[in-house]
Amino acid sequence: MTEYYHGAGSGSLSTVEHSAPRWRSQLLVARPPIVSVTSLYDDPLRVYGASTLLAESSYVVADADAGLIVLDGLTFQQGLRNIKITYVGGYATIPTDLEQAAIELVWACREKGANNLVGVRSRSVADGNVQYVNLDWGGINLAPIINKYSLRTGVA
Repeated sequence: MTEYYHGAGSGSLSTVEHSAPRWRSQLLVARPPIVSVTSLYDDPLRVYGASTLLAESSYVVADADAGLIVLDGLTFQQGLRNIKITYVGGYATIPTDLEQAAIELVWACREKGANNLVGVRSRSVADGNVQYVNLDWGGINLAPIINKYSLRTGVA
């Protein structure tokens, strides 16, 4: 995946000043977890040439599951789309708990049939009453499992 970010740094790629906010040297990717980083550029001119490629030793993947990359002693330059990162992200295989949650949701849809809404147990025509199914059947609560793997970066 290739993503572009705006830099809010001090104006030039430089060593971190004691007063520089921590976020000037951190990057949170859109599609975690990070498997590997192919390249990371910081180029206000948006050419992304060899001279603006950051050496692997100048950053660390601080939290692969969250998608957090931290520069080691540097800050990103200020600019629009001046940070370009290419990385391998996501899961190579579906986590087993998420796979089971998907199976159970498909099962629930199948059980309801083609003409009923998922989550609706029954409807009364006479008084308009609707009864809903608790989707936490079988003692397994699916919402926390699904939320565990949901993106929180604001990118759909």
